[in-house]
Amino acid sequence: MQKIDIYLISETHLTKESFIKFRGYTFYHNIHPTNTARGGSVIIIKKNISHHQEPGLSTAENQVIAVTIKSRRYKVTIAAIYCPPRYNQKKENYLNVLSNLGEKFIIGGYFNAKNARWESRMTTAKGNELHKSAAELRCSYMSTGKPTYWPNDQEKTPDLFEAEKFIVDIQQAAWNNTPEIKSTTKGINYPNEVKEMLAEKRKLRKKWQQSRTPENKNSLNNITQRLKI
Repeated sequence: MQKIDIYLISETHLTKESFIKFRGYTFYHNIHPTNTARGGSVIIIKKNISHHQEPGLSTAENQVIAVTIKSRRYKVTIAAIYCPPRYNQKKENYLNVLSNLGEKFIIGGYFNAKNARWESRMTTAKGNELHKSAAELRCSYMSTGKPTYWPNDQEKTPDLFEAEKFIVDIQQAAWNNTPEIKSTTKGINYPNEVKEMLAEKRKLRKKWQQSRTPENKNSLNNITQRLKI
């Protein structure tokens, strides 16, 4: 890890209660506006790099975290972004995000906007809209040309391998290091059955964070629904 100066990570599933530290690094994260374990973006930057945090963006459509670093010649903003796939974003949405990053910036993350111009295997409507905004701001693209997503369905084709294991490691580290929030409300004594279900839910959530299999996700969803009844 020490060989990398700055990490840009998206879809971290962290919340306001998440707590994580890396020796020699400063950790910044922006969460989903509902403060639920979904979406989100993270920047992890070496402490010996002079920088300051910029105002982020936390909307249902975009979760952005940014810092500005100063080089010998100029300042540059570094940003991480996550854009959920469900929203049909237009050029204006992307311009609103990119234009607020300053004159010189680098932004990386999961846009969920495919375009052959950055070596996706196909071009989508959102990919075209993102391209229009990038062209208007005269942005350049950087892509490895390798898949960033590998679907579970063998009939589907992978598109541009995300660092899935590293993201899961980040999430797991956050769960392991976040202090348990204990209720201070007096007079509430939950039945043993509910207590056992809550303990099982915590185990299933940890198991799903480690494996990300559909079976574990279904088990977690089932017990969550049972607790709501």
